[in-house]
Amino acid sequence: MGFCEMIIDMIWRTMSNNWYSVIVNGTRHGFFHSTRLKQGDPFAHSLFIIGAELLSRMLNTLNHNQFFNGFYMESRDHQVNHLSFVANIIIFSYGKRSPLQKIMWLLNKYEDTSGQQINRQKSHFMTSLCVFQSTIRRIQAVIGFSKKLSPLTYLRCPLYTRRMKIIHFNNLISKIAGRIRGWHGKMLSHRGRATLIKHVLQSMPIYLLSAVSPPKTVMKQIEKLAVNFFWGMEDNERKYHWASWNKLCFPMNEGGM
Repeated sequence: MGFCEMIIDMIWRTMSNNWYSVIVNGTRHGFFHSTRLKQGDPFAHSLFIIGAELLSRMLNTLNHNQFFNGFYMESRDHQVNHLSFVANIIIFSYGKRSPLQKIMWLLNKYEDTSGQQINRQKSHFMTSLCVFQSTIRRIQAVIGFSKKLSPLTYLRCPLYTRRMKIIHFNNLISKIAGRIRGWHGKMLSHRGRATLIKHVLQSMPIYLLSAVSPPKTVMKQIEKLAVNFFWGMEDNERKYHWASWNKLCFPMNEGGM
């Protein structure tokens, strides 16, 4: 990866100078020294970040290749190359054979250099709905990954083609509904229900809302679940709602919950 001998020797001495012992029935038995990083070692994260930075720079070099056809969201806009977060990476490209071959050559070079291997069973590609089947077969033959239909979930956020739909956020609604079903059998006062809504239900969609803007219908469904949970049910029938949800959302000193 281009590191000098001093850096390589320092990393190797850090790895090989660790000694471990196994405790069996409360008694320590012998010592053995490490030959590789154990899972959870803080040093492993630093090495992984160095490797991820190498891959990111290798992909960015494709933008300076005059024979590489990059991907643009709009004409005269910046070229979108890749997005990466920890061990997840999304690479953007056109479906032509030449740019795909360049990307795969680069990924194979990274595997040989870093020793990390791409999990091809968990790797997929996604295209727009108007792509011809011949193009899909050509992409699959070049990169060797399977095609996956939208929506995909990346960092717990839906990735989709065309316009946004309510079905893309079904996982969030189902997760909130499942959490509420687990509370129905418990004897909870209105104060306890309000606490669960404020500190549990309202915190569940915060991460998603910071990344995307769901349709208003999704937010209304979440609000409906919270309202029905707050007022409760009796014999599978919803109880009467004595106040609107907008009034309940006022601060407590203004008469809200």
